[in-house]
Amino acid sequence: MGTTPNYSWPYPESSDYVADGASAIENLADAIDTSVKSIDDAMGLVLLDDKTFTGYGGISSDVLNANNYLSYLVVFDGFLDTGASGLYMRYRRSGSDITTNNYEYSFVTVTFSSGTIGSANSSASTNMRLGGVTPTGGHLSMTITLSTGNRAMANWQNVYGGQNSASGGGNFYDGSAVTGFTIYRTANLAGFKMRVYGLTN
Repeated sequence: MGTTPNYSWPYPESSDYVADGASAIENLADAIDTSVKSIDDAMGLVLLDDKTFTGYGGISSDVLNANNYLSYLVVFDGFLDTGASGLYMRYRRSGSDITTNNYEYSFVTVTFSSGTIGSANSSASTNMRLGGVTPTGGHLSMTITLSTGNRAMANWQNVYGGQNSASGGGNFYDGSAVTGFTIYRTANLAGFKMRVYGLTN
């Protein structure tokens, strides 16, 4: 067996037995997998979930684990269908949304055309509201950072329909770890792409 000069990946040489070919390829694949994982970790962001959602309701991810990553980056982009409704987030545990009133949040919205500033907050909610949404439908681009320590926290920024922006934050605490989250509307949600990245320590 030979090895590559940079990463020492093993490869079969012409003098090796053909019968050992499968084992040699498996060793090469394992070595490449280990190297790529190390590069991903060194870059600071590791892709954990990649989903496309078309329809109504919400989109969930169950990849949060405080033992693996202290924080996460969610990139959310798509189209909100018509129908007046807020945009909300809930944390999840064991594959189910947590609906208890242990959420706190606040956010500020700014309307581009008029400069009108709006806000909302709650200290005992069953969800986090991510911003006001007008009834006309339109493109939404949003980023959310999540932490999953003793108190699960979220910070978000979004721009909606070329009409307004929202910035906010919130937290959830009931004494137990969270393992996922759901983003949803009480009315229509259509055509979204969501990626979740773990931020390495």
